[in-house]
Amino acid sequence: MTMPIKQKYLDILKIEINDLTDDIGLLVEEYRKRKQKDEITNYVFLENLAVLHNEMQGVDNLVQILDEIDPNTYTSLDDMIVDIKKRVREKIRKSDLAGALYVLVSRKIDKVATFVHHVQD
Repeated sequence: MTMPIKQKYLDILKIEINDLTDDIGLLVEEYRKRKQKDEITNYVFLENLAVLHNEMQGVDNLVQILDEIDPNTYTSLDDMIVDIKKRVREKIRKSDLAGALYVLVSRKIDKVATFVHHVQD
């Protein structure tokens, strides 16, 4: 029996969202290297680090949102995607997380949707 499309979408999206944490970690390391080479000031390094840690915290919160979603409660994949975007936007706003995080996550949401719709056809 094949996995229902909405569950498959959630599983792939979780992988993509978790991948953001790895990407952010790579940025942290890059900033550390640049700081060690005196390419950026300590002030810039610490500011960038604060933003990146805020984004990492946000990614963790967003994974929790995805874990709370029951795909069986949605009539379609598209309805679930709309709700995910709404929840993500609200969580970012209420948690005072970096606004750029929504752009990053929204791109992942759309990327996985395109993939899943393509595979489904």
